[in-house]
Amino acid sequence: MFRAALARPKRVLAAWGAVVGALAVLGLGVEGQLHRQDLVVPGTRSAAASDLARKHFGDSQSLVLMLEGPRGPLLAQTRQMTARLDRLPHVDAIGPWAPGAGKALRPAPTTT
Repeated sequence: MFRAALARPKRVLAAWGAVVGALAVLGLGVEGQLHRQDLVVPGTRSAAASDLARKHFGDSQSLVLMLEGPRGPLLAQTRQMTARLDRLPHVDAIGPWAPGAGKALRPAPTTT
């Protein structure tokens, strides 16, 4: 196979071009047949977090940050980080003190 590619490189390139062209024709319209699937399993903690985010932000792209540390500085640093993120354009941030968030965003005294 390797020798054939070296002996006749134009034919090998033409063959590969034909394969790529055939696959491109077969792939036309495939995007319209695909659908997005949410990978959240109902009844899990992940589903509860997704519902909480949808309640506060609507349908959007989410980035979840988890902070762990000593209880005293944790809440102060979380408030500071949330305030900084919330000042960014097109960014909305919530912390464990947000209405309705409660224990969902603070599962343990040293985690938020």
